[in-house]
Amino acid sequence: YLISERLIKEYETPSSREDTVFEFDGTSLSEVMDILSKFFKREIVIVNPDLKDCPVSVTFKNEELPTILDIISELLDITINQNKKTIEIHGESCQ
Repeated sequence: YLISERLIKEYETPSSREDTVFEFDGTSLSEVMDILSKFFKREIVIVNPDLKDCPVSVTFKNEELPTILDIISELLDITINQNKKTIEIHGESCQ
């Protein structure tokens, strides 16, 4: 994800994803999940709309999606459920 251009760069092969960095600085949870959804090609749904504007400030370098989601769930005290088709984000408001 190129923040300055608000562009998600797609890679031809998994090996070309080396040195992939996601840097979020007060980015809304809904935008973070949209970026991750497009990059990793997985559907991510925020179940509670009150969570969509929760700010996320963290940097990931060369991390896989499960690791990224685990860290975000710890930071925001939310629950993430994964099944074959979707990833669901559950929790209370971050306010």
